[in-house]
Amino acid sequence: MKMDDFIKDNEELGITKFPTKGPARIYFMCDGDGEILYIGRTMNIVLRMGSHGARGEFDGTTQYYFECPQSEYKAKEKELIKSLAPKINIKGLPKKEGNTNWCYIDVDKIKDRLAEMKCGLSKFARKLGKSGGDLESMFYLGHTGPKTLLRMAEALGYETEDILL
Repeated sequence: MKMDDFIKDNEELGITKFPTKGPARIYFMCDGDGEILYIGRTMNIVLRMGSHGARGEFDGTTQYYFECPQSEYKAKEKELIKSLAPKINIKGLPKKEGNTNWCYIDVDKIKDRLAEMKCGLSKFARKLGKSGGDLESMFYLGHTGPKTLLRMAEALGYETEDILL
């Protein structure tokens, strides 16, 4: 879907182009043709865009955002990802040369094991050196990097192959 079409269909959201600091926001990264590539959420749009830029993600893209109540922004992001299926949210970000690809994980198997171990997500996230939000995103998208995969398998008592899809 082209961003211009999405904006027209959803005028009530008040979508606009970047850049100011402020409240919770849902943001969109679009290619040169306006195709939505990625949807994200943040409490600080300036820092979030800086972190994407520092990793060389989304070079040459156009960014849009809309403000959203903090109590609703996680659910709204999930809803938009499910309905619009942006390429990068669905397939993962391409890695730079020299890095390996994303590892697609069996989220249900991991969550079942955590329940068996009576280990909450926040405690598990700390074991992995991640934030709860990072882990939540990882589980929602169903993939992670190879280093996190190794730490995850070790913490669960699995071989890496046991939790890969």
